[in-house]
Amino acid sequence: MSESVICGNTTNQIAGPFADQGGNVISDSCGPDCATDRDGDGMTGGADLGLVFVAWGSCPGCAADFNGDGLVNGKDLGVLFAAWGPCS
Repeated sequence: MSESVICGNTTNQIAGPFADQGGNVISDSCGPDCATDRDGDGMTGGADLGLVFVAWGSCPGCAADFNGDGLVNGKDLGVLFAAWGPCS
């Protein structure tokens, strides 16, 4: 059986790691926060690009709207490509 690692909100972290009731490890040392890493693998890459295309168009408040203008469009692609690679 494999374990999942859940990174908590960095403003709300406590010393750990701990396990939740489902046996998932809750880490106290999460990776960098990276808004363009939509799939949570620690880098901005092809899977994240695909998730941006899925959200394409009017999308007020959605996570793929990196510039917050209520649309997922070319401007958001620019943000994604500028962050391409490992989150730092």
